[in-house]
Amino acid sequence: MRRSFKFLLRPTVKQQIMLAAMLDDHRALYNAALQERREAYGRAKVSIRYGDQSAQLREIRADDPAGQGRWSFTSQQQTSPEHHPPRLRTPPRHQRQRRDQSCEQLLGHWCLDSP
Repeated sequence: MRRSFKFLLRPTVKQQIMLAAMLDDHRALYNAALQERREAYGRAKVSIRYGDQSAQLREIRADDPAGQGRWSFTSQQQTSPEHHPPRLRTPPRHQRQRRDQSCEQLLGHWCLDSP
């Protein structure tokens, strides 16, 4: 059974600045990795794998210690486009079979039509 937890963040001003900088750096890293994959496939029909980009990440961090090098290596590995493939999620079987509640109550954003 999957459980989820929600945590309310109340960062200080300094923490907000650091979080924004981290998000910007991770976004730039993700976009650069995705662009590299697109260009490689567009030019030579070559697929760049996660291992290749992970090896490059070590060099990127070493060349930019005040930028990309200041963040966790593990969090940057999780930023890889390979870790976020686009996919559709379907509701669990027991939620699809129940008819005693409205579609919105059961499925939330999965709801396509009303019962």
